[in-house]
Amino acid sequence: MNKPSNVQSAARQIERILRQSGGLSTLPEVAAELLCLLSEPNCDRIRIGRIIQTDSSLCAKILSLAARERIAFGGGQATIEEAVAHLPIESLREAVLSVKVFAALNWAIDTDNRRLLPRRQLALHSLATACCAEAVAAFVLPPEQRSLAYLAGLLHDIGKTALDETMPKSFERLVRQSRDTGAELYAIEQEHLGLDHAALGKRLAEKWQLPEAILSCIWLHHSDPTALAATLADPKPAAVVALADRLARKCALGQSGSYAQPDDIQEWTAFLKLTDTQLRQIMDELPLAVGTQCEQIQWTPEQSPAAYVTAIQDAAVRLAGDNRSLGRKSQQCDALNGQNTLIQSVLDDICDYHSPVEIAERFAAFWQKQYMCGTTAVYVIGEAAEVPEAAIETAIVARGGQTRICSITPPCALPVVPESLKQPFAIVPVQGQADWLLTPIADQINPAQMRMAPLSLQDKVIGILVFEAMHADASQKPLECATACRTAAFALRMAQSIQKHANLSEQFVQTLGS
Repeated sequence: MNKPSNVQSAARQIERILRQSGGLSTLPEVAAELLCLLSEPNCDRIRIGRIIQTDSSLCAKILSLAARERIAFGGGQATIEEAVAHLPIESLREAVLSVKVFAALNWAIDTDNRRLLPRRQLALHSLATACCAEAVAAFVLPPEQRSLAYLAGLLHDIGKTALDETMPKSFERLVRQSRDTGAELYAIEQEHLGLDHAALGKRLAEKWQLPEAILSCIWLHHSDPTALAATLADPKPAAVVALADRLARKCALGQSGSYAQPDDIQEWTAFLKLTDTQLRQIMDELPLAVGTQCEQIQWTPEQSPAAYVTAIQDAAVRLAGDNRSLGRKSQQCDALNGQNTLIQSVLDDICDYHSPVEIAERFAAFWQKQYMCGTTAVYVIGEAAEVPEAAIETAIVARGGQTRICSITPPCALPVVPESLKQPFAIVPVQGQADWLLTPIADQINPAQMRMAPLSLQDKVIGILVFEAMHADASQKPLECATACRTAAFALRMAQSIQKHANLSEQFVQTLGS
């Protein structure tokens, strides 16, 4: 690296990051668990708080939100439990939805494990530091400061997370240099960036209005006891986090990105007046404490996270429909409103004087546009279901939107309505079931992509929709598609009735005139 120019460039980039940063990303499994909980009508706030306490990004987000909302904490010290208990559920939901999900995956391939410093390993180190800080605090801090020690331990490396997200290639080079030289990562950061992750974490904590005591722990966890005592009126909480960081590294719980072996543990234990027996107990019990916290999200560091990504997607889709209310009644109302909107869209371009095949033409155009399909056709069954060799009028909309109307005669040996369309509404392949339907459009389509659905009313098929599935959208919205097809069937039935009435009227007039 060209140090002078690179340090200046990195410093400018970091300052820009600080101005623009709205928060850090969370892991997929944490987001998935919270999104599922927050989609329930009666959210379990205690469970939500426990899960948030496993993730540094979400902890920072909730503490920052609590500061903006001016929540008064009972014991004087900020806690996630109280923040979650006092914040409106809408605010919690919006906070979780606004947090980015760490893009560690390339669908089925877990690319996170291929990184020099996997995000899950960094998260595990932070969690181990939090658990260790809580255990140390039980021996050396008063009860009211112990929850602060846990949170400060969890948040102590948020500067690393920020560097990893905003300048990943440069950060990986710094981690690699620490690995190759055995030097402390913060010293390498200072050399190349002009500041280290602890100073960057302090600035982020100031920006997010995190509690002052937590800010000090983040900032000074790489200082020595003498510097702590000279800087802080109460240096013990920061000393607890500093020792916890070193013990977590010594126990190899997660990866911190620093490959130097901490050799000053005795100095810190002496500063905190921690006995060898207490230290041994803390280190022996630490793996179990970390494992218990991991169970809050049913996660072990080696577990493949693909299922969690699916959960995130599913939960996000459910929540995105209506972010104001997640109750069942509201969901039902939203569904009804959506159906009304869809029905209106189908009927908007249909008039009383349209013939059945004209209605079919307009519905085919609507379907093609709504679901981004290729060639789309609607077959108006009419009398063909009962009269052998009766022609079926067909409206076709080509891929480019050009429309035409033609007639097709179904083969005598086959039923006009395939058996698969006589069942409850379903979208099924055409190929192998009703290939004759493809005759008018054979030169325009890929038969393997063709799908069909019934336009039925009161168990009677009025028409058949055939479309070229270019995307999966339509097949993944069965209720919406069924509503649209029933609406089209109703319009076709009305047009057929009007046409039949008009034909009878004409015949009556002709009879009178003869």
